[in-house]
Amino acid sequence: MLSREEWLPLARKLDWDYSYVREDEVFPEVISGRPWLPHSEWEEWEESFKTSYREYVARKMNLNSH
Repeated sequence: MLSREEWLPLARKLDWDYSYVREDEVFPEVISGRPWLPHSEWEEWEESFKTSYREYVARKMNLNSH
């Protein structure tokens, strides 16, 4: 199984080029929220505060064992 450091860069770079629809049709404001920003505005944003499910469970088990 890949470590977080191995899978996160792979998962974060799944950028698609939409050739049949506009980006705002794929990610409408009603789902994406406001302000609606094009991908170019947030593509380099890092979500380092997020954890994987495996990390969450391990952390919870560690807290509950004390």
